[in-house]
Amino acid sequence: MDIFVSEPVPYVYWHAVALDTYEDGGWSVAERESVLHIPDDGVINDGFAASRRVITQTVRNYLNNSSTIYGAPALVGSDQQVFVDHATDDQGSLVVQGLRARFVLRAGDRYNVISEISTADEASLRAAPTDYPDWVEDIYLQVPDSITPETKELAAEIMEPYDNVYDQAWAVQEWMRSNISYNDQIDAPPADIEPVHYTLFVSQEAYCTYYASAMTLMLRSQGVPARIVNGYAQGDLVEDANAYRVRANNAHTWVEVYFPQYGWIQFEPTASIPVVV
Repeated sequence: MDIFVSEPVPYVYWHAVALDTYEDGGWSVAERESVLHIPDDGVINDGFAASRRVITQTVRNYLNNSSTIYGAPALVGSDQQVFVDHATDDQGSLVVQGLRARFVLRAGDRYNVISEISTADEASLRAAPTDYPDWVEDIYLQVPDSITPETKELAAEIMEPYDNVYDQAWAVQEWMRSNISYNDQIDAPPADIEPVHYTLFVSQEAYCTYYASAMTLMLRSQGVPARIVNGYAQGDLVEDANAYRVRANNAHTWVEVYFPQYGWIQFEPTASIPVVV
């Protein structure tokens, strides 16, 4: 796809779907509802998040029979009729997992998508509170019994020097980037070993899904709410067109950490992808 913007933006991802529940080495959604949203309804009620600015993107789709609506996080609207896959927070706002076009998209179709991208700086995120609402604790701190003590101990060791969630998440991100080698040709982990443990302590090689899974479970094990998101990395900027060309090899999975007041903030543990600053 080509994604046109009014001006280049800081490093950006193209969100497809957010996943929250880890079981048997795979990710799914614990609670999913879908609601039809039409353009006349305005933007999606996803609750208030501070330090956000609105951008509109125009997407030229090159896939046949596609339904996924892509855009920078957080997705809040489109000029298409879309199904909003979501959970619901304590105030009745939607926790958006992804958008799907009501009518099939063909190659060459265009659509607009509205996003609220974060402009929060490091100082603000360091000072963010940690009084998480019930809906966050119920879903985004889930750690299955299969996660090994060694994984939890490593997370605690990396995070212990820091007194705020932003620096703790950054420390885990940087440990992953420095200690796990990128390799997109690895075999699946053996059936008798937990995949996150295998990545951290045995193979020490990974591609994006393994990096993101390991970081998310490490953070959760120490009380930091996180999720993984599937979609695409930024792609190549076509400067004279203010467009990003996004190819199949830009498919990517990253980590989002929840900050009260500021919402979901992206982190990048995969060593082959630039860090979000």
